[in-house]
Amino acid sequence: MLGHSGLFGKADVVVNILLSMCIAAAYVLGSHMLPQSYVSAEAALSIDAPFVYRLLLPYGLGLVCSPQVLDSFLLRFSVAAVSVFVILAWLPAYLRRMSFGNVEASFHGVLVQVAGAAVLCAHYVLPHRFHFYYIYDLPAIVFYLALFLCLTSEHPWRWWAALPLAAILSLNRETVVVAVLHALMLNWTVSKDGLPGKFKLLAQSAALVAVVALVRLAVMSAISAPHGEVAEYMDGQDIRLLANLRRVAGQVQHTVTIAYFGFGLLVWLPMVWSKLPRAMRQLFQWSLLPMGLLFVVGNPTELRIFNEFVPLFAVGLAVFLGTRLPGRWLALLNHRPATSH
Repeated sequence: MLGHSGLFGKADVVVNILLSMCIAAAYVLGSHMLPQSYVSAEAALSIDAPFVYRLLLPYGLGLVCSPQVLDSFLLRFSVAAVSVFVILAWLPAYLRRMSFGNVEASFHGVLVQVAGAAVLCAHYVLPHRFHFYYIYDLPAIVFYLALFLCLTSEHPWRWWAALPLAAILSLNRETVVVAVLHALMLNWTVSKDGLPGKFKLLAQSAALVAVVALVRLAVMSAISAPHGEVAEYMDGQDIRLLANLRRVAGQVQHTVTIAYFGFGLLVWLPMVWSKLPRAMRQLFQWSLLPMGLLFVVGNPTELRIFNEFVPLFAVGLAVFLGTRLPGRWLALLNHRPATSH
């Protein structure tokens, strides 16, 4: 995925490694540790629901690492750095997949990775007051990309591969189902099979959602854990959504954090909307439902809850930057001669 001819050529890998290390260090060092954030507690399944059900990484690492290693800076940094590296490496393929190759090559190289790094910093580094550490957050973006790219592949085996993949990855975060929703939209857009083909597409997507739900039910029945209040629509005596809106409107730290959302998405998205590829616009529209649910049951100023939407924000921001940068800058980024237009 890093083989494009960008400004750095073969040095892209080195640049991505350094960038990943910087973002990971800032994320881990600047984040707050809550009781349910300690990897050793997650590995021992001794935390409240729903955190205890997100056991893929902590439980797996707990089988080979001591509690001291699990809670060490090195382990947390390593997981974050590897995750960021893979995210940046896969973003060009993600953009090409949803644009059907119609977006200019300038968006496929360094620019989309710069945009990805910007969104990652905005969501996981800048909002210090609401910056909480969970080992599964950055890997959730990798898993979203993996499932999305699998489901939108042209290989006929993609659906058979996606079934076990969705089941396993849902053990990290159940919100990986967003990848199924996004892939359904993209496949629906390009499908030329008529109504029977689209009905089959719906059935296959429904099966994947059912797999995720069944895995969650099985894990819940196997693990006895106290019920937490994270996924509740009430905030004390108030409806959570209304309480969140009051905080955003009345407390400057919440207002500023909303400005970080998607690296200023509320500003750049309306400006670039008409220039986005059709599939990308539809992805944003289809994302309103799952994002709306997160607003209802979560705190929107805790930007880490929007993990699976980071790639979409990143490619949208890349298109925005590409429409604003001078042609010679884009040519420099892609190491190609600037055109006269």
